[in-house]
Amino acid sequence: MSVSPVEWSALIGVGGAVLGGGLGSWVTYKVTSRQISAAADEGEKQRTHESDLAARDRSFQRRADACTFVAKHLNWCMAYAEWRKQTLTAWLGDSKPVVPQRPADLDGESRDTAEAMARLFLPETVTAQLHLVNVQVTTMDLAVEQFRSAEHGNVSLEAHKVAMAECSQVLESASVLLRQMNADLADG
Repeated sequence: MSVSPVEWSALIGVGGAVLGGGLGSWVTYKVTSRQISAAADEGEKQRTHESDLAARDRSFQRRADACTFVAKHLNWCMAYAEWRKQTLTAWLGDSKPVVPQRPADLDGESRDTAEAMARLFLPETVTAQLHLVNVQVTTMDLAVEQFRSAEHGNVSLEAHKVAMAECSQVLESASVLLRQMNADLADG
């Protein structure tokens, strides 16, 4: 049996159609696969970017909260030092001094909490300076107590000068640290 030219044409047409359909399907698969892969990569980049932004926002909020707490503590230290200065001035000038109103004490854990928050969320320089301010407050209290226990006369005047200098040091250190924290927070 021999194949006629019409049959050959039909056979070639069917083979071409099958080959063309297969080739078209393969090209469509490759293009679609590439589009899906690109969309998945773009989605992963977007998720990573959003995750990074959220992490930065959380970090900034934690730093801002720590700065707020530390600033509250520093403001108390400054008010306390100012009160100590006024008290020293009143004690030196009058035999019956009128002592100004003492600032309300922060809770007993405020100092430790402020230092812990600074260690966790703020730069090391802030933590070190905060610790220094807290040490200066203690030193100031000791100097004031030394003045109160000193005899009147030259010793008392010298103790008064030392205590006043300690008060001024607390005020200066705390205000410098507050400015530094504001600048650091503004920088992001």
